[in-house]
Amino acid sequence: MFEIGTLVINDNGYYNYTDDKTLCIVKETDIMDSHNNDIKVKIIAGYNSSHIRDEWNVESRHFREITVEEYFEKFPNAKKISDFENVIASIIASKAEKEALESLTAYPEPSEPFVLSDEMRKELLDEMMELYRTYDYDPTEEGVNAQIDEWAKNKGNLIKWMENHPNYNGKFQIAFDADFQRKIDKDAIVKFRDYLTELIPEEKIGPFTFADIDASRDKLISYVRIFRSYNFIKSINGYDGEYFLSEYRRFDNYYKTITSKFDIADNRAYNKEMYELRYKIKDIMEYLYYFRDLSHIADEEIAERFNYHFPELKATKGQKISRIVNKLCKQLGFDKDKNYNREFAKFSDAINPLTIKRHTVLSCHPVDYLTMSFGNSWSSCHTIDKKNKRDMPNSYQGQYSGGTLSYMLDGTTAVFYTVDAKYDGDKLELEPKINRCMFHIGEYKVVQGRVYPQTNDGEGGIYTEIRNIVQKIIADCWGKPNMWTLKKGTGHCCHVIKSEGVHYRDYENFDYCNVSYLKFDDSENLNNERITVGHNPICPQCGKEHTYEESVECYYCYDEDRNNEDTDDDDDDDDEIDSEWTDTWMEAV
Repeated sequence: MFEIGTLVINDNGYYNYTDDKTLCIVKETDIMDSHNNDIKVKIIAGYNSSHIRDEWNVESRHFREITVEEYFEKFPNAKKISDFENVIASIIASKAEKEALESLTAYPEPSEPFVLSDEMRKELLDEMMELYRTYDYDPTEEGVNAQIDEWAKNKGNLIKWMENHPNYNGKFQIAFDADFQRKIDKDAIVKFRDYLTELIPEEKIGPFTFADIDASRDKLISYVRIFRSYNFIKSINGYDGEYFLSEYRRFDNYYKTITSKFDIADNRAYNKEMYELRYKIKDIMEYLYYFRDLSHIADEEIAERFNYHFPELKATKGQKISRIVNKLCKQLGFDKDKNYNREFAKFSDAINPLTIKRHTVLSCHPVDYLTMSFGNSWSSCHTIDKKNKRDMPNSYQGQYSGGTLSYMLDGTTAVFYTVDAKYDGDKLELEPKINRCMFHIGEYKVVQGRVYPQTNDGEGGIYTEIRNIVQKIIADCWGKPNMWTLKKGTGHCCHVIKSEGVHYRDYENFDYCNVSYLKFDDSENLNNERITVGHNPICPQCGKEHTYEESVECYYCYDEDRNNEDTDDDDDDDDEIDSEWTDTWMEAV
């Protein structure tokens, strides 16, 4: 393999517009394209003037090194490119720049290897064994020690870097208190808008809403088509094809009547007054959503918007927006709805900023991976609590619970989370997590995964605040200036990640995930070396590696009866004919 700046000549006859009379300079190395080319050469002298200055990807095995003197001694009449010396000097200079940058950006090894003490191993072993047993797994010391061994081997470098931070607590965690500024959550404005518009009464024909009529037409015509397509079907739930056809015609007449008399919006029918009210509510709420510098206090423009649609409000600059909205809802009678206080409280809370102090942790502690979905009021598909002993809504049953070990055993993933500032113990890893975000760290890059339980970014989320905290931590650990280039989106994440193991890949599925590149100068010199995320789990019972994503235990050790509640699955749920729908519908008509 040649180096950048080496002068070469074709040593194999005619090849890729070069021949044994063509002088080239190596411009790039390590090409490795689909044609087995491994270098790029630029033609700088020869007899075929039409190809001088051309650049080609070629196989280095077809070339040999040569000096300028040797070449022109052999081919004194060869034609040079006009800036022959400058081109050679420029390419050699680019080689020096590249080597300097590679030296600067090369991800270094810690000065000393990570060594797990016997005392710390026992502490980890006891804590992990107890956690597994609490959630009905059957761990063995052999199996859990195998996990600890692999974790220590792969996470060692990351832990050694974390030890450089002044807030490292000796338990594979960097922990401190941080203030989180809860910003206005604009998504809450949309949700409250939808709630209010659903309170606006819609028109019906008899007992049927427009949505009922529209859905019934679609269902009935699908049944009619079944009779027409399958002659052998004589009845469905005791009703023949003529009956379904007549009922379709009846509902089609309902449809034509309601669409001719009323305004339709969002699959609902309104009279003129209610349709206008719906428009006013949506216009005000969407104005708040799109207002560039929205504050919890109304300015003159926002007050005018409220008064334009509802003059009796007499909104003024300086009032709290939540108070104006509450006054409007009371005037319209929306506050009589049984859910109003709850929904308004969520809206008011979301648009009034607040500073919250929390214990903030960036961790490589093994238990923090196992409890990564133990939220204070939430869980996710990675939870190891498959029986939902913690009584969480949307417990997900741990479809990707094996992913906890996938993250634990790789060499790049750390867990960021926050817990209540009132906690004053030393077992942060066992406290319910208010927010959690996985960070994948390596090659002077930091990939931010999804923040749980939030899904949004920008003004309404805390992605930026969390990212800023972790960027500062990692820059301090590496001893580098806290300067980063940010690239958002799954495309950028996938460009720098090599995935292994069985975890759910948030960075492939949520656009708010992003990559932070450490900056080494003012240019866009981005280190695109891939970092490996994920690792096959190791079973805590038998200690063997496996690929079973649904459990921390391997397929052979996992006891489904032990780990899951009994469920009565109805084999008839997927019948082609929806008998439940027809029975309910027949009762309605």
